[in-house]
Amino acid sequence: MFKLLSGLLLVSSALAQSPAPTTASDDFQKYPTPIENITCKKLDYGSYTYAENARNSLIHSNPDLTHPNFAGKYLLLTNPMLFDTDWFVADCKTGRFFHDRVSGKVQFKADSSLIVVTEITKVPPPPQQMTWSNEQWIKLTLNDVPKADGLKTAAPVSAPATGPGVSAVTQAPQGDVFSGYEKEFAKYPATVSEVKCKDADFTSYFYAQNAKENLIKNNPKRDLPNFSGHYLLLEHPMW
Repeated sequence: MFKLLSGLLLVSSALAQSPAPTTASDDFQKYPTPIENITCKKLDYGSYTYAENARNSLIHSNPDLTHPNFAGKYLLLTNPMLFDTDWFVADCKTGRFFHDRVSGKVQFKADSSLIVVTEITKVPPPPQQMTWSNEQWIKLTLNDVPKADGLKTAAPVSAPATGPGVSAVTQAPQGDVFSGYEKEFAKYPATVSEVKCKDADFTSYFYAQNAKENLIKNNPKRDLPNFSGHYLLLEHPMW
């Protein structure tokens, strides 16, 4: 049985954002891409599970799917939700979706591979710049990591982004970020079971079924318990 450790998102058009770059134009010009004179093929929503699930919202929120609107030959498509907005990338020449997406308010241009992402929160952090290169997002910068009480943290200037298909320009310095929790873990001991885990039943939970491909890819070791003695705690990166 699966349980989700996050909130549920509902479809809404209130947070949909149009491409209206406010970042200095020089930033976009650093990553130029010529706009190809092509007509986009019909989108293959079945090429990506998340796109298939969001099909109605994507169609409603992106009325013009005929020509590239991002990085010369791609479609950057908005999927507005109640508390956030997802963005999908599709190849105009094939209609297929790439298995990667970003979330937030996004600024972009048709002739640049750069996007500027701002989190949709009450007090958003500074915008994050990313580029689309070799069919993946590359995170260019990372805001300073705030220190939590009792924790020793490293504050990297740049660190790897998380999620399928996302890479980083530089590696973050190593930091002992969990040292403050050692005593807390010790307060809640659990005996580690030596039994082998059965195959995960992804169909037992709707969200796990939708994230099956991602869960398998990001959790290759699923044969032994990794949490609380006899459970599997599986990572599902969405950035």
